[in-house]
Amino acid sequence: MSDPQDPHLEFSRPIGVVSLPPEGRTVGVEASEAERAALAARFGLTELHRFAATVLVRPLGAGRGVTQVEVSADLEADVEQTCVVTLDRVPGRIAEAVRRRFSDDSATDDTAAVLDVHPGEDDDEADPIVDGTIDIGEVLAEALGLALDPHPRAPGAVFDSAAWSDEDDAGETAPGAFAALAALKTGSSGT
Repeated sequence: MSDPQDPHLEFSRPIGVVSLPPEGRTVGVEASEAERAALAARFGLTELHRFAATVLVRPLGAGRGVTQVEVSADLEADVEQTCVVTLDRVPGRIAEAVRRRFSDDSATDDTAAVLDVHPGEDDDEADPIVDGTIDIGEVLAEALGLALDPHPRAPGAVFDSAAWSDEDDAGETAPGAFAALAALKTGSSGT
């Protein structure tokens, strides 16, 4: 996870977690136009029309003076990506459930597992709490990046692999671009 104190974060929403009430705190967040533009640039989106979430930050069981927190959120985003085949704009809707754990415990031994109130439910290590604060904005931004389609396609867009093949219309292998380059190199090195 990124440093919550980083001033270059596109969507920063730091929240103090040391004195959370037992039931936790619910926070609604929505990105401004400038934040959406910055997030779109970060993730290579054509546009980010909407980016909002309802977030619950609640304390987990703690021990040995350790603070543990769970962030759960319902993230919604309306995005536009570029089709990898046609380069057309591809609209998309993301509705993602997010869940992350945080701890200010720096222990690396197996005793940290004893503090987990949901043993076996989530094998991921807890992210660090830095100076009693976590950045729920960055948690949501990272979730958006993971939820995006890495190869968006416009409806009906088909990649024509024959156009990139080394076979000609008769099914015989034609010299490809690399063969042509090799021939040029061989021809020029013999002179």
